[in-house]
Amino acid sequence: MSLTGSNDSVTMAAGSNLTVSGSNDAIAATTGDGITISSGTGETITGAGLTITAASGTGLTAGGNGLNGDRIWVTASGASVGVQAGSHVRVIGSNDKATIAAGANLILYGSNDSITATTGDGISVNSGTGGTITGAGFTAYGAADTGFTIKGTGDVVYAGLNDALTDSGSSTLFKIGSNVGALSISGFGTDAAGIVDLINGVAGFASASQAFAALTSDGHGGSLLSLGVNGSIDLAGVAPSSLHVANFKIG
Repeated sequence: MSLTGSNDSVTMAAGSNLTVSGSNDAIAATTGDGITISSGTGETITGAGLTITAASGTGLTAGGNGLNGDRIWVTASGASVGVQAGSHVRVIGSNDKATIAAGANLILYGSNDSITATTGDGISVNSGTGGTITGAGFTAYGAADTGFTIKGTGDVVYAGLNDALTDSGSSTLFKIGSNVGALSISGFGTDAAGIVDLINGVAGFASASQAFAALTSDGHGGSLLSLGVNGSIDLAGVAPSSLHVANFKIG
């Protein structure tokens, strides 16, 4: 079925397909539904267990599936995607702009996405590099070999294996709880209240003072913290002499 026009309300039966060319439509979907947004912005799609394909330049908001309900998959590159409060959405593609309402979760597969988040949001970067996450009070999770920049205040980042992270925020808390391989964190020297939190006994440090004392030069103007069998953290661009015990924590 095709819908051409704007400001329409549509209810889809299970297992249906809909192609939309227009703006500001309200679409109620359900399990097995497929929706293609070929043009337009301002689409609102609610439901669970559905897939959405959005063309470049289109805009939509999706949700209504709760934090633990059946997934909503969005495939898009160069689109604007909103996540409704208390919902979870997976986005596949690159160069998207996503805005997350409070208490929602977003899972990303792609590069160079721009994410705006807020308190209580969870963002999982499952693949890709070059993304930027802006906001305050959110939690980000990096899968192996991902890279992204944090911009905001009081955000929490769980680092993954061989991640390349950039701290462009304030009071960012980096949690390190497993093998991170060759983890790189850039910009940490500009975040005076930034903290590296070593959790789950990683590296075996008994105190923040021990972790701080173990810093060495990375040979390129930065600081290197060996975690033994769990890899190392390169705090790029900031020498050990510019860091403090308060920048470390044993969780």
